[in-house]
Amino acid sequence: MKLPEFSVKRKVTASMIAMILVVVGLIAFTRLGLDFFPDLEYPTVSVITTYRGASSEDIEKTITEPLEQVVSSVSGVKKVTSQSSEGVSVLMVEFEWGTNLDFAAQDIRDQIGLYRNFLPTNASNPLVVKFNLSQFPVVFYGITANSGYSTYDLKKLIEDEVKPRLERLDGVASAVVFATDEREIRVEVDKNALISYNLALDRVLLALAAENINVPAGEVVERHQDLIVRTLGEFRSVDDVRNVVVGLSQRGEPIYLKDIAEVKDTFKETRSVARVQEQKGVYLVVNKRSGANTAIVGNAVKKEVSKIQPTLPGNINFYLAMDQAEMINMVASRTANNALVGALLAIVLIFLFLRNWRPTLIISVAIPLSIITTFVALYAAGYTLNLMTLGGLALGVGMLVDNAIV
Repeated sequence: MKLPEFSVKRKVTASMIAMILVVVGLIAFTRLGLDFFPDLEYPTVSVITTYRGASSEDIEKTITEPLEQVVSSVSGVKKVTSQSSEGVSVLMVEFEWGTNLDFAAQDIRDQIGLYRNFLPTNASNPLVVKFNLSQFPVVFYGITANSGYSTYDLKKLIEDEVKPRLERLDGVASAVVFATDEREIRVEVDKNALISYNLALDRVLLALAAENINVPAGEVVERHQDLIVRTLGEFRSVDDVRNVVVGLSQRGEPIYLKDIAEVKDTFKETRSVARVQEQKGVYLVVNKRSGANTAIVGNAVKKEVSKIQPTLPGNINFYLAMDQAEMINMVASRTANNALVGALLAIVLIFLFLRNWRPTLIISVAIPLSIITTFVALYAAGYTLNLMTLGGLALGVGMLVDNAIV
């Protein structure tokens, strides 16, 4: 028995099945995730390395070409493309579809780690980044403070007070704070002092490197417990740096770094400025976990920020620069409205041409019934409502009308 014949001969059964599908579809709709883009992971990994002050030719010879050879040896690599510009090397590593990018990215990190000592000392550690459409920031804030805060102090405050609370929210993967001011301890060595103490600059560098390190010191058994012992030697303040012993005088007295150099607590040279509402500020970017509902996560973040802001010292202002949840709701609303208007116009035109309410009624019932039952398939397959699925539903309305007429 075919479906049309079954529907005509078993009207009650067919009606009950349709009602059940509608109820299940509406329940599935309430549980569908809402995203701007589908959870699509392109088989591409980027390797980004910066080397300030280097020309594009130097970048290509010392960083790009060696890294190309390193990443090409990773299993599953299909193609490697690169771009060398002043101060930056970018490699795009393309894998075969179906490759697990988590493992692939880790393999690249491992291979680069083995070769890291052969790269220029002043070059940054290569950053390995996967590209995933669903990992775009959910919420983007610009943050400013009164004149009593530098952007470095503001960044530290946000990292200490705001970031941990946001990362504890359900569905939040990370909260990252960006600022242009980066702290730097600058040591300006007096050449004449070096000569008078008969010291070499390399000796000073080795002394600083040897002091600024934490060293494991083995294990100690205490009351049937194995305790790990570490010697903590990393610098915690500027005074720790000033009081580093860099040598001994002829009389056997220690020579401190402060005796031969001026130690300044300052900031690195900045080549860009972050401005929020015509003031220097910092940026706060919140990313969600894969599969989390963007709208729910975005609303939870905004609610938590509104609770945190009054508790912060000083005049700290949060400006919402980008809200993906709001964009998704707007796109979903417009898509639904367009689909509804299109369906109504199609029904009206069909009635005007056919001049018969029976086939018109069949078509008008088939459209919402088919769309609602589609939500069951979307939920069962683990898909979300996004630009792709909403666009597909809108196109499906037209196909439903065509099929119903035929």
